[in-house]
Amino acid sequence: MARTKRPVDRQAVTIIQVKDPLCAQTDPEMFFPSDSKGDGYTTTKYAKDICAQCDYTVQCLITAIMNKEEYGIWGGSSPRDRRAIKTRTQAITFVKKLKDERKK
Repeated sequence: MARTKRPVDRQAVTIIQVKDPLCAQTDPEMFFPSDSKGDGYTTTKYAKDICAQCDYTVQCLITAIMNKEEYGIWGGSSPRDRRAIKTRTQAITFVKKLKDERKK
């Protein structure tokens, strides 16, 4: 059976093209943690802390959900977090909670 390519969602691609997100100023590998080194939790926490300070967290999270991103930290969410988020309202609530937790 031939594998078909998923069409690109132009709206999703446009949303993520923002000016100066904090992740663009950080090592990209920070947002794709691997447990092979045993520090995956620490790296994930650090990446989520960066996302919590960014002005584009909601846009990033919604884009990741629309594009079905399976790997990495996007909009402060892990792949497991994103699988649980089904609506825009849930995405906004997730980001608000993330930012509130990181302020403490």
